[in-house]
Amino acid sequence: MHINPIPSQSFMPLPRPSSVPAFKNPTLSPLPSFLSLKPRTFTNSPYYPLPKTIPNQCVALLQNCNSLPSVKQIHAFGLRNGVAPSDPLVGKHLIFSLVSLSTPMRYALNIFSHIQFPNAFTWNTMIKGFSDQEQAQKSIDFFHQMVNDGIAPDTHTYPFSLKACAMLNSLRESEKIHCKALKDGFGSLVFGQNALIHAYSACGEPERAHQLFTEMPLKNLVSWNSIINGFAINGRPNEALTLFDRMRGGHVGPGPMGLEPDGFTIAKGSITMQLNSGSTLIPMS
Repeated sequence: MHINPIPSQSFMPLPRPSSVPAFKNPTLSPLPSFLSLKPRTFTNSPYYPLPKTIPNQCVALLQNCNSLPSVKQIHAFGLRNGVAPSDPLVGKHLIFSLVSLSTPMRYALNIFSHIQFPNAFTWNTMIKGFSDQEQAQKSIDFFHQMVNDGIAPDTHTYPFSLKACAMLNSLRESEKIHCKALKDGFGSLVFGQNALIHAYSACGEPERAHQLFTEMPLKNLVSWNSIINGFAINGRPNEALTLFDRMRGGHVGPGPMGLEPDGFTIAKGSITMQLNSGSTLIPMS
């Protein structure tokens, strides 16, 4: 069963340069043979040391790049000018650009396989990329490999990984990642809690999702949408309607105002409840 994911959390933005260095795009040449898929190696690079200007120029161009052909051109330019395939700075920006453009993950994986020491940002980008392209098992595999390689997950890692768990309806993986988040001190973060609510709901555990929801000290609109949709997709329209009423008349944090439903609340929650109970759509006002 395919579960529509909760609205994705904002991914860590890369800083945009105020200006792009003057540069004539080179003619696109075929990608070198070393970009074939293979495990990361730690051999001595034949590429000569470069001043930081060439890698930085590639990064500045990638941050303003909006098409796959342009990414390939910038990649080829860097390689022709001696940027090593293992360069972590250029590599992470190449991967981020490819994932942002929703290109097939094979290209990003080829680049990743050459980076000797990918950091948490690069791992997160790969996890997000596989999850966004509905390759959930690969996304979870990358999470476990990241941990095995000694890279500490951060606030972005858990929502991306839990989204993949929800896609697989994998209660076991959800529990594993939940335990890891608690151990690392991320259990109380609202982004992670929202992702857990969605994951447990997708795995047919709305009561566990509701327990997490009630224990949250601060709930945002995503939190309410996730638990309402969680009960709705599990055939519990009465609970979903009760929570919907509480959302509109209740409190979020210290503020005196209730929350208004958004398009996600109506489209994902109330339509599902209509199918389950024969009720009409919930009015917006």
